[in-house]
Amino acid sequence: MNTLRTLSLAALLAVPPAVRAEEAPEPREEAPKVVFSGLVDAYYTANLTQSQEMVNPLRSYEGPTGFNLNWAKLAATMDADPVGFRIDLGFGPESFDTTDTFVLQAYASAKLGPGVLDFGLFTTSAGVELFESNLNWLYSRGLIYEFIAPTTHQGARYTVDMGEGLTLQASLTNGWESPDAYEIDRPSRGELSPYKTGSLSAFYAGDALSGAVNAYFGKQPGADDLRVLLDGNVGFTAGALETNLSAAYRVEGDDKRLGVNLSARYAVGELYRVAGRFELLDDATAAALGIPDGGSAWNLTAGVTRLLGRSAEMRVEARYDQVSEDYFFKTPSEAEIADGALTATFAMLAWF
Repeated sequence: MNTLRTLSLAALLAVPPAVRAEEAPEPREEAPKVVFSGLVDAYYTANLTQSQEMVNPLRSYEGPTGFNLNWAKLAATMDADPVGFRIDLGFGPESFDTTDTFVLQAYASAKLGPGVLDFGLFTTSAGVELFESNLNWLYSRGLIYEFIAPTTHQGARYTVDMGEGLTLQASLTNGWESPDAYEIDRPSRGELSPYKTGSLSAFYAGDALSGAVNAYFGKQPGADDLRVLLDGNVGFTAGALETNLSAAYRVEGDDKRLGVNLSARYAVGELYRVAGRFELLDDATAAALGIPDGGSAWNLTAGVTRLLGRSAEMRVEARYDQVSEDYFFKTPSEAEIADGALTATFAMLAWF
């Protein structure tokens, strides 16, 4: 018996290593990598021309004056290799305007052909300003973001990286979904529009030049007319100076809205960023501002950002909003009305 064991061992050792390796089980694939991220966004705001009890209706997510938590956001992402997902959860006052039961985005992804298919709930590609304040040049959002651009979409989108900085994207979704008190903008919960919204987008990112063009078209639930949005932006970077010009036009029957935004940001050393924005909204049919016979609005905003390491910053901002006629109540009694409003904001942002 001992002799037999010795011969068996000798025969095994005589087999070439390459042959033995082929018979060995293949190593397990590396586990997919899930990346977690988060954001805390808090601010203090004050009215400089109105009572502290008043709220500026032209500012997105604006809470009462004083200290406010704007948003606490958590996200988990796995790249589509070949399948992946993304989940973004938002909590706080901003979540009432951006999320459906606290979910900002939740979609599955898969590599299909030359591109990636996303299926689920995702944020819009329209507009130049983002939901996350730390990714924008200024803390407050502008008039295009508030009155023209959509919020989120449920459906499918397909994205193809064409190389040389060019990306193309197409989507088919339920529509122009804008959560309000955790309810998607539909006639009733669970009722979908019989119409769908389509979009085509192109994005370019170069060393000094960048830009995007979006076209959205489709009917909203219960609407009689087609809603069309055309928007785009072009950015240019020269050393420490960054500039961006964006415009958006939206039409739905008699509802016509046009917005133009000119923004700039300049890096002062490694710790400071100075930014400014001028924006104009033409609301000729009174659909956005609610002014009888239509009107217009513009705002001028300036801000300074102080970086606090790699993932935190402080911001100070002053903003003046002007409307073509008296629009802002100065006091709760509504005894005084003005056509302009000046506000100041201090914010702290931290993320990982």
